[in-house]
Amino acid sequence: MHNVLLTNWVLQLDKCRKQIKYAKKSLDNGIPYYGIDACNEVLNGYSHIIGPALKHECLCTRAALLVKVLITTKLGLSILLS
Repeated sequence: MHNVLLTNWVLQLDKCRKQIKYAKKSLDNGIPYYGIDACNEVLNGYSHIIGPALKHECLCTRAALLVKVLITTKLGLSILLS
């Protein structure tokens, strides 16, 4: 039973790492909304297992994606220029 729980935890952690990697790729050359969703899924669904370093990485990635959205939208430009 212990091995099954450990394996499940490792698989969930791997999924979180892949989601964060996907979010970082969307920051560089993708649609930022998908990256934001990926970060939200990690933070909302797995924050209890990812640990502080991965949580920090995810929060920073999501913040960068949100800034990108803010800068690239008309609403964001109007807020920045006002």
